[in-house]
Amino acid sequence: MNIDPIISLAFAMQTNKGAYALLVGSGLSRAAQIPTGWEIVLDLIGRLATLENEECEPDRIAWYRRKYNDEPDYARLIQELAKSPEERHHLLKAYFEPNADEREQGVKLPTSAHRAIADLVARGYVRAIITTNFDRLLERAIEDAGITPAVLSTADSIEGSLPMVHQRCVVVKVHGDYLDTRIRNTPDELARYDERVDRLLDRILDEFGLLVCGWSADWDTALCAAFDRCKSRRFTLYWTCRGEVGENARRLVQGRSGNVIKIDDADRFFAQLLERVISLEDIKQLHPLSAATAAATVKRLISDSHHRVRLYDLIKDETEAAFSRISDLIKGAITRQGGDDKILSVFDCYPGALATMRELMVHGCYWAQQEHYGVFTKCVPRIARDPQRNVGGYKIAQWVRAAPGVILLYAGGVAALAARNYGMFAHLMQESICRDDGKEGPFVIVYPWDQLHRFAQTIPGVNHRFAADSKWLFDLLREPLRPLLVGDDEYELVFDRFEYLRSLVYVDLAARKRGDDEVRDAYNAPVGLFRWRERYDGRREPTIGTDISDEVEERGDNWEPLKAGLFGGTTSRFKQVQSRYEQSLSKRQFI
Repeated sequence: MNIDPIISLAFAMQTNKGAYALLVGSGLSRAAQIPTGWEIVLDLIGRLATLENEECEPDRIAWYRRKYNDEPDYARLIQELAKSPEERHHLLKAYFEPNADEREQGVKLPTSAHRAIADLVARGYVRAIITTNFDRLLERAIEDAGITPAVLSTADSIEGSLPMVHQRCVVVKVHGDYLDTRIRNTPDELARYDERVDRLLDRILDEFGLLVCGWSADWDTALCAAFDRCKSRRFTLYWTCRGEVGENARRLVQGRSGNVIKIDDADRFFAQLLERVISLEDIKQLHPLSAATAAATVKRLISDSHHRVRLYDLIKDETEAAFSRISDLIKGAITRQGGDDKILSVFDCYPGALATMRELMVHGCYWAQQEHYGVFTKCVPRIARDPQRNVGGYKIAQWVRAAPGVILLYAGGVAALAARNYGMFAHLMQESICRDDGKEGPFVIVYPWDQLHRFAQTIPGVNHRFAADSKWLFDLLREPLRPLLVGDDEYELVFDRFEYLRSLVYVDLAARKRGDDEVRDAYNAPVGLFRWRERYDGRREPTIGTDISDEVEERGDNWEPLKAGLFGGTTSRFKQVQSRYEQSLSKRQFI
């Protein structure tokens, strides 16, 4: 079983609260446009050359060596350019503190990564942070989260600090703070630490698990040596990287049997980590199952408009993951010539491949507000259109490839109706635009429902010759929708309402696609379990159609589906559609 390493890390942090420390480097602050110590040295050399009226390009370091017969030193450069403490403060402040324009642009301010780390600290998951950065963005983010960290940037401050067990959060700045000219920057300075710093690092690396982000291990000899001294393996080492890990980093990871996590950037990684930790916290699960955390995650992100981008990333990432799983299944040579047994094997695997995506659709479409509609609507056509049209020279039938889209359409649509969220339902029905096999239009009119119906009659356990496809979906979605529709009678009623409205939307959209101003027929419209129940189950009185007709008569154009944009927003169009559909139902023969 291949579990997403971020989920494994989240599980480790959530179940071992406070047992993981962070080691963060310049990669964490890069998005805030904070310069590294070496970049500051290069800039200071440029300023010094200007004062000397000399040209230092293209190699500023070589110019400095020729000019002063010495290696560039951060502290000496600052002292040359700013003589008094106040002047040095203002000089350095320009590198690390935002001016008015930068503040307006969001530059040199705590990033999403800093904020997510601060949230982990505030929740008690992180108590110790080692950083090679000079800036104070991390400390500020933690303070904004309501915690005052103990900042240890010199050997003297370490010696005078309280034991870590008595601290909510300790930030160890092994290279110093930007306002202290004693910061470590050159290779010689990074080769060894004061013994008091070494003792503190030894304790952290021995007692805590470690998450590394934004640190390459290429230059910090003394910090690498601390890894080499630590022989304990109490907790796992997680090392994040954007590309391939370097030679030094690989050696350190292997030395502690660590795990490498590939990430896009620090902001997105820490946002995802925080979401998963909180989701595990919310649902109190003992295992990091993505499907189990999905409901808690999507509800939390929808509830706060500030998380709109995080919600989009979550849905997009899981849609692509589900798409990949479905594609792999279809590559299993499912062909028209393969027989029902092969197709059945794939249909058996579809629910598992869609487990997490299904949870996101159920709870997302239930709680979605207008700003979220498009996020969930895009999922159905993406999952429905698989590039594996042909395998081994055989064409894969569209209804086989797109069946996962039906599962998501039903999951989201039934959930939306359970919440009477007609805006989400209307958007899902009308805006799930698919382009496949020469067809284009909303998924509800592009998908070949009749083919799914015929195949579903062969699914073991369904045994429902009148509405086999509906029975299959009804059974498949009962448990995922149980948190929203607890009673079986309630679930049955909402499910039937979905299928009836789905069929009416089909009739309306199909007529519009043909360019018909009037609805002329509805014979090919899908039916559903509601029709079987009305004919053979004496409990179904009045019918779904009668219930809906009564609602329209009572509310007119204020009926919620019309206000949401269905049926052109008019009762006249709705009545025309429903009349044609009911006429077609009366002529259907169930055989």
